[in-house]
Order: sequence, then C-alpha cells, then structure tokens
Amino acid sequence: MLVGIVSFAEEAQLRVTAYNVEVSRSATAQEIGLMLKAYDLDVVSFSEAPEGNWTQEVDAAMGLGLGLEHVLAGKYSTAGYGDKYKTILSRTLMYDSEEIMMVDTLHTATKVTTKVGIQELAIYSVHFPVATGSQVYIDQSTNKI
Repeated sequence: MLVGIVSFAEEAQLRVTAYNVEVSRSATAQEIGLMLKAYDLDVVSFSEAPEGNWTQEVDAAMGLGLGLEHVLAGKYSTAGYGDKYKTILSRTLMYDSEEIMMVDTLHTATKVTTKVGIQELAIYSVHFPVATGSQVYIDQSTNKI
C-alpha cells in the first residue's frame, strides 16, 4: 500500500491510497479499516474487494460513516474470477461512475468523478492481472487508462 498526497490547487490536497485486499484473505474489513484509519485518507481505491457490503464495513471501521454516496463498487470482477471487485471509498461525493473496458471484458477499470472545492477529479480503481499476452496486448490495455 502506498499513501500519497495529491496537490492540485494552492490550498487543496487529497490523501489517497490504493490497496489490494486479496479478497480479505489476510485481514477482515474491520481490521483493514482500523489500519487505514491512522492515515486520515480522503480516497481509498481497493482491488480484489469481496462482494456485498465489504467496503461499507471498512468505512464503518475507519469511523467515517460516509454512507453509500461515498462508496462505489465496480460491476466486473478482476479477470472474471468472481468476488474480486474494484471499489472506491471517498470522503467527497462521487458521481458519473463508469466501467472502462480494456482490450477484453475480463479487464476493466472502475472510474468515478468527484469534486474537491471547484476542482473536478477522476478517480480510478484498477487491478491489472499478471500480463501474459503479447506486448501489443499489454500496451492496448494500459493505454485505455
């Protein structure tokens, strides 16, 4: 997990991270939420998140209590493996969600738009499986993002 601060205006910053939760194999949603709470994050992009209310459970453990308008679950599982979804948790309201198909329907990116102050931002949750195709295939997938 990497935590970064994105500065996009003189007084505006966004604390963000991306985290592969491996279908919550190594830790529960509550344990992950408690761990993330210490970072005071604004946006968390999860990959391999389980179906259901998993991301809402992380929100509750972080003590944010943001509600559904701050949680987005992607429509397609990573590489079609089932129960490995891309989700986003954001302190700011999210809108205009979209699933971006890569080269094939098994590889997608989950995108949402949010607004911080007057600045509109796109947030992506992406999980690239092991690249086994040709370089052309890999380039085509990556360039979609």
